[in-house]
Amino acid sequence: AATRACRLGKQQRHSGYQVGGTSPFGVRKAMPVFVEASILELPRICINGGRRGYLVGIEPPPETPFDEAELSPMARSFYGENKRVSNAKLKAAGYTFQYPTYREALAELKTEF
Repeated sequence: AATRACRLGKQQRHSGYQVGGTSPFGVRKAMPVFVEASILELPRICINGGRRGYLVGIEPPPETPFDEAELSPMARSFYGENKRVSNAKLKAAGYTFQYPTYREALAELKTEF
């Protein structure tokens, strides 16, 4: 089975929230929340609070080791493999990225906010 984002409109059936207001808080049933690892390095993160334009600032929770995380068998098999994406074809076509890696781009975003 594949893992992918919900199609537009389906998130309301699964979470109870409308597009633009989907939040990990108060969903109809417990769902795992995945974040990029560097987000946890920030002193404070903002998460959608359940309606459009409403953000809740929280301290990032401690990282859970993969072996201890509560995951379904499908999620464990999906996230247990290395899922790197190559941009070699873009580079070969002459495309130049503004930032060499996502870490440099994220560092720049941190300075803007």
